[in-house]
Amino acid sequence: MRVWSAALVNTMNSRYGAEDAPPSYEKYVKNLKWYHSSLPNKDLALCSFIEDLHTCKVSELDNGVQLISLTSGAVFPGVVVKSSARFLYSRHFYPALLKRIRSWGRAVLVSNPGTGKSMFQWYYLARLLNPEAFSDALPCDSEGRTDPREVVIRQVGVSHMEIFFLRARVAHTVSSASHFFCVLRSLPRLYISLSRQGLTQNLRMVLLEWARAS
Repeated sequence: MRVWSAALVNTMNSRYGAEDAPPSYEKYVKNLKWYHSSLPNKDLALCSFIEDLHTCKVSELDNGVQLISLTSGAVFPGVVVKSSARFLYSRHFYPALLKRIRSWGRAVLVSNPGTGKSMFQWYYLARLLNPEAFSDALPCDSEGRTDPREVVIRQVGVSHMEIFFLRARVAHTVSSASHFFCVLRSLPRLYISLSRQGLTQNLRMVLLEWARAS
């Protein structure tokens, strides 16, 4: 039995509303014993990031560019210049790229360095976490559904995985494991795999979406 302190309940209710408090990440895991045996580490920086992304501000700039701003102190992972780490400039082609990837369901994104592939994943996450902030609706997936993914799995090379439980506002890091997917419930989810290929070390991003339970 889980016991919540009155102070924690009041804090969560005041922040989200009594009926909107985020669910526990455990609801998305079908084998908690196995999951916990993989020693998931709650990543506080990533938790803060997705919490801020849930309430991000989106401003329309010129030439189809959007400015996505984090307002509570978190930063976008991987941004080198710290003074601009709270901001993401959405390239003008991001919405069309998102629509195409969502319609395919499975895609491999490859291009030259500096074209915005790395930042596109955070744009995608913002569209899932805070769809109301954008002027256009979240595009339909390959099955015609517009509901956001509830779990995002980001595999970083062969070193580790980052598990984003979006509705629970929790992010864990775990060691990579090829059979990890069997631990999570068959819910709509997004899988992102990042790897570097070739002599130029170009980043390759693999995006796979599960639209329904299987």
